[in-house]
Amino acid sequence: MSTMEDVAVLLRRHRLGAMADRLLLQEAARDRRSCAERLSEAAQALDDARAQTGFERRAEAARLPVEADLSQVWTSVGRNLPRSALDPFRDGQWVRRHEHVVVVGKSGRGTTYLACALANAVLRAGLRVHYAEVPTLLAEWHAARDEDRLDGFMRSIERVDLLVLDDWGNVDEALGAKDLVALRRMVRPMLQARSVLVVSKHPPEDLGEWLGGRDIADELVGWLGQVAHRFELKGPCVRGRARH
Repeated sequence: MSTMEDVAVLLRRHRLGAMADRLLLQEAARDRRSCAERLSEAAQALDDARAQTGFERRAEAARLPVEADLSQVWTSVGRNLPRSALDPFRDGQWVRRHEHVVVVGKSGRGTTYLACALANAVLRAGLRVHYAEVPTLLAEWHAARDEDRLDGFMRSIERVDLLVLDDWGNVDEALGAKDLVALRRMVRPMLQARSVLVVSKHPPEDLGEWLGGRDIADELVGWLGQVAHRFELKGPCVRGRARH
């Protein structure tokens, strides 16, 4: 006669370890619920474990610089960020609808934390995210071009559901022509078929000079000005507080 330990061994052989662990816990606790109830709980444990594993893999690939959560975002009317403003972003549906977000605020206002919290909710929803600071992303693009692997690099960007671009316009010097073309080539496909989240110290309408003042600059500034979701964080510096 098979014991629960035998069943657990068989389940692990089929990579159902979380289910095996839950059944063994039930056995140790002398759980007297029906077989269907116990199996349902074990199956849910397996589903939860696989969801967590998937999230961890997506989070590692996303390269978010901060472990952030929307529940920990410092919200207040004084920050121009009431808690209700975050409610539409908790399930990641805005990315499924291919909508875009701009987050604006001076240094220390928690713009990167908010962006990472929004991205983390998207990861929890089962979607893929890529985070990059604009100067770093441009350097990666040029390196990929020089090494004749640009097509693969572009595919890696375009397969994600959300592209987070931090430090947008945060450097003093304007982008050169090559950087501007590269930025447009990376951003435009995401605007058309995915979602983009831009983080900047400056309002979008003030970024034309940084973008070189050309036609591409007008195109990108025009897009930023029409983004459906815009957070402008105000108030005192929140760096160092328990919540951001």
